[in-house]
Amino acid sequence: MKRFITFLSLFILSISLSHAAVTVNFVESGSDVVATATGTVNTAGLSVGGGSTNNASFVKGTGFINPSDGGFGIGNTPATLDGYTGITHHVFSTGSVVTASIDSGDYIAISQEAVGDTLRVPTGYVSGTVLNSSATWLSKTIADLGLIPGTYVFSWGSGGDADSLTLFIAGSAPNTYTVSGTVSGLTDSVTLQNNGGDDIVKTTNDGFTFPAQAEGADYAVTVSSQPAGQTCTVSNGTGTNISADIDNVAVSCVDNVVIPPPAGPVTPIPTMSVWGLGIFITLMGIIGFNRRRKI
Repeated sequence: MKRFITFLSLFILSISLSHAAVTVNFVESGSDVVATATGTVNTAGLSVGGGSTNNASFVKGTGFINPSDGGFGIGNTPATLDGYTGITHHVFSTGSVVTASIDSGDYIAISQEAVGDTLRVPTGYVSGTVLNSSATWLSKTIADLGLIPGTYVFSWGSGGDADSLTLFIAGSAPNTYTVSGTVSGLTDSVTLQNNGGDDIVKTTNDGFTFPAQAEGADYAVTVSSQPAGQTCTVSNGTGTNISADIDNVAVSCVDNVVIPPPAGPVTPIPTMSVWGLGIFITLMGIIGFNRRRKI
């Protein structure tokens, strides 16, 4: 029964976060350790770190490259992997490499190497594609794997390119929080995004709520598509290290200023053609000549 409840909680967790930043959860299930990973990766805020090959799902600790290194990999082993650098660094494991007994799903890894912490996904991964994977270490504990219990948020990018991977070790399901607010002044249709995704299309002046985010993540609400004839701006729309529900985001829309045309038809100022000017000069000459003759 305990194992069933654990797997059920992991299944619910994977559904709730399947369209958000990646969440990785390591739990003890009976006499085993089970890890799951689910979510999407925005690679726009990362730097290409080179490809590599891989063996299997694993946890590794100190001694891999230097005493502060560690890493994990979860999922079916692809032939090759793409590497991306530019993520924040955390120490979450110690000891030697421990390979999983069972693995499945889309491979994802964080490998802490000499070039810096590297996020690895299957070669050809399309940014924003949902990843779901799992791995099981039979007859192992969290301590056997050298994992340090806690919550670790690996973040990268900024603005619309900001993203993160949250690692939970030792069982507890992550806290999640929502980002919400209201729209005012809208007369057409506006599209809102959080962290460059999770599109919400609004056509009415009322509230909106983005999908829940894991504790410690950043948020950035933006307007990705303006309404016809209006401009909408966002206030209270960005923040870091979320630790509570955000409900004060305000999207204000105003009509664009239109310069009206002239009230009536414009009467052109008369102009004189070259021929007209010539005739005028000739007439003036004749008049002047006649006056002189009369004198």
